[in-house]
Amino acid sequence: MTQSTPRPQLLLLTFAMALLLSAALLFNIQPMIGKMLLPRVGGSPYAWNIVMAFFQLALLSGYLIAHLLTRLTAIQHGLVYFGALAISCLLLPVQLPEGWHPDTAGHMSLTILYMLAMVVAVPFISLSLSAPTLQRLFAGSNHDRANDPYFLYVASNFGSFAGLLLYPFLFEPLWSTGMQAQIWQYGFYILMVIVATCLLLHRRHANMAQAPVAASTDTPSERPDWPLRAQWLLFAFIPSSLSLGVTTFITSDVTSAPMLWVLTLALYLITFMIAFTQRGESLRRWAIRWHLWLATAAVVNTMLPIILPWPVVILNLLAFFTVALAFHSRLAQLRPDARHLTEFYLWLSIGGALGGSFNAFIAPLLFSHLFEYPLILILAIALHLRNADTIGKPQKIMAVTIWIFTLGSLLLLNDYLAGNQRDDLHNILLIPLLATLMLPFRPYKHMIRACSIVMLVALFAIPLYYFNVVFAGRSFFGVIIVSDFQTDDGSFKYRLLQHGTTTHGVQYLMPGRSRDTTTYYARGTALADIWTTRNPQSIAVMGLGSGTLNCLKQPGQNVHFFEIDPLMVKVANEKFTFLRDCGQPAVTLGDGRLELAKDTSRYDLIIVDVFSSDAIPTHIITKEAITLYMSKLNPGGVLGFHISNRFFNLEPVLAAVAKELGLAAIYGSTEENESSSRKIIYQTQAMALAAAPATLSPYLQKPGIWRTAQNPRNIKAWTDDYFNILSALN
Repeated sequence: MTQSTPRPQLLLLTFAMALLLSAALLFNIQPMIGKMLLPRVGGSPYAWNIVMAFFQLALLSGYLIAHLLTRLTAIQHGLVYFGALAISCLLLPVQLPEGWHPDTAGHMSLTILYMLAMVVAVPFISLSLSAPTLQRLFAGSNHDRANDPYFLYVASNFGSFAGLLLYPFLFEPLWSTGMQAQIWQYGFYILMVIVATCLLLHRRHANMAQAPVAASTDTPSERPDWPLRAQWLLFAFIPSSLSLGVTTFITSDVTSAPMLWVLTLALYLITFMIAFTQRGESLRRWAIRWHLWLATAAVVNTMLPIILPWPVVILNLLAFFTVALAFHSRLAQLRPDARHLTEFYLWLSIGGALGGSFNAFIAPLLFSHLFEYPLILILAIALHLRNADTIGKPQKIMAVTIWIFTLGSLLLLNDYLAGNQRDDLHNILLIPLLATLMLPFRPYKHMIRACSIVMLVALFAIPLYYFNVVFAGRSFFGVIIVSDFQTDDGSFKYRLLQHGTTTHGVQYLMPGRSRDTTTYYARGTALADIWTTRNPQSIAVMGLGSGTLNCLKQPGQNVHFFEIDPLMVKVANEKFTFLRDCGQPAVTLGDGRLELAKDTSRYDLIIVDVFSSDAIPTHIITKEAITLYMSKLNPGGVLGFHISNRFFNLEPVLAAVAKELGLAAIYGSTEENESSSRKIIYQTQAMALAAAPATLSPYLQKPGIWRTAQNPRNIKAWTDDYFNILSALN
C-alpha cells in the first residue's frame, strides 16, 4: 500500500483559514485599541491617525522580519513564526494600563506611540508575519496553484474585512472593551492551532520546500529593478495616505469613533480584495477610468463650504474608494514572481507606513490646514494612471471635461467667496473660452496635469486670499482658523473662529458690541437659557472656544473653563477679547473630565460644550462621566449639555443615561435668528439634567424652548466600556 497524502483541498482550506483568521485578528484589534485609547486622549480624531501609523509601522516591521527569514528554509521560517505567536500569548489579553493618560501639554503623539508599543507591538508584529510566511509555505507545496500564491491574498483581505465589520456590528454593540479583549485572546489561541496544522501539512505535502529562497538564481530580467520598486512604494503610499486623510476629513465633522474608522479601513481592504482577485476586471477598469473624475470632484469639494453633510461624506468615500482601487489594481498588475513575494509585500508595507506617517506626523508640522488629503488626491490626478481601455476618445473627453469642471468650480467659488453674484453669468461664459486654451496640448495627459496644477495653486491660495485669515494653527486636536469678515460698506464686522469646518465662536468688531454673545451662546438660545434661568453663582464650563460664554457672566458670578487644547487657549486669549472684556475667568488646561475629577470645587452649573469640529467625544457623555459631573454640583445644581450636531441625535443617549442614574432631563431647542440689528444667532440644541425634577421646572415654563427629554429609540445607556454610535445616527 502507498502512503496517503493530504488532499489538496484540505491543504488549501487550512492555509486559507489561517490567513483569514490571522487577518481578522490583525484588523479587529485596531479599532479595539483605538476605542480603548479614545477616552484617554480627549476624543481627538487625530488619535486614529497615530494608531494607524503605529500599526502600519508595526506591519512594516513584520514584513521586514518575514523578508529576512527567507534566508531560512520554508519550514524553519514557519517555526520562527509559530514561536513568535507563542511568545505573544504571554502578553494577552491586550489592555491599556489602568489610570494611564497622556500629558495633553506634552508630546501626545510620542506618548501614544510608546504606550502602544508596550501594549500591543509584539502580538501585532507576530500576526503581521502571517501573510508572507503562510503564502511562502503554500508556494513550497505541491498544490497545483502553488506557483502563484497571490490569490491567497484575497482570503487574507476577506479576513481583514470580516474582522473590521464584526467590530462595529457585533463586538462594539454587545461587549465591553474588556470582554472584547478576552474574545480576541481566544481567537489568537485558535489561530495557533490552525498554524500548527499548516506546518504539519507542509511537511507532508512539500515540493522541495526545504531550500531557502535564492534571488541569485534569477536572470537579470526577472529581478525587480529600482523603478519597479519605486512604483510599488508610490502606488501603496497614495491609498494609505488617502485612507487616513479621508478619515480625518470626515471624523472631524461627524465623530471620532470606531464605526467611521472601520468604514474607511474596510473600503481600503475591499480595494485590495478586488485588485488581487482573478475576478473583478470590470470594476478595476471602471476605477482606472473614473478615478480622475471623482478625485477632481473631491478636491473641489474640500475648497467649498459644507452644505449637505451626508452627500459630502458619500462623495469623499466614493472618491477614496475609486482612487485606492485604481492604484491597487496597478499594484496587482506589477506584482513579481512568487520568489519575490516577501520583497513585494515589504515594499507595499513601506509605502503604507510612509503614507500613514506622512499624515500622522509630517503633515501636522507642515500644514496649518488639513491640506494633506486634497494634496494626495491632486498627486493621484497628476500621476494620470491609464490603461489600454482608457486611451483614445473616452480619455480625451474626460480630460477636457475635468478641465472645464475644475475651471468652472473655481470661478464660481470665486464669486461665492467674493460675494459678486452679478459676475456669475460672466464667469460661466468665460469657462469654455478658457477651456479652449488647453486644446493644443498633446498628449491629453498634459491637460490633466495642468488641471492638477490649477487645483494645487487654488488649494493653498483660497484660504489665504479670500477668508482674510487672521490666524491659522494646528494641534493634536485639530485645525483652528480665525478670520475677519465685513460687509461691503464696512458697517458690520465680525471675527470668526472655526475648528475644522464648524464655528466655535463669533465676536463683533463694531464699537460697543464686543461683549455681545453670538452663535449658539447668544441670549435667548437654549444653551444660554440654561445659564440665565438658573442664575448660578459658580459655573464650570468644559470647552473654551473663543470664550463667548464668559460674557453671559453677571456681577458676583465666578466662571472656571476647562480646555484640552493649548492652541485653543492661546487663540481665545490673543485673538478674541471675551475673556478679558467680561472679567478674566479661571482656565485649566487638560481634559475636562479628568481635570474636573481633580477639582475640589463645587458648582451651581456645569456646562459641557466639548467639540472636535462638529463631533462630540463619546467619553464625555457616558454614565461614568455624568456621575462625575453630578458629584461636582451643589444641591439644586444643573448640568447642561450643548448637543447641536449635523449627524447625530444625542437627546436619546443622554436621556437613557439620565434614566439609569435616576436624574431629571429636559431638551431645549431654538431656531436660527438674524434680526434687523444684524445679530448672529445659530440654531441650538441643548439638554439640562438635575437630581430633582423641581430644579428644572422653571425651564419647562418656557414650552417654546424646553420639553421633557425623550428616548424613543430605547437606546441603551452608554458607559466607558460600551457605546453604540450607530444608535445615535440622525
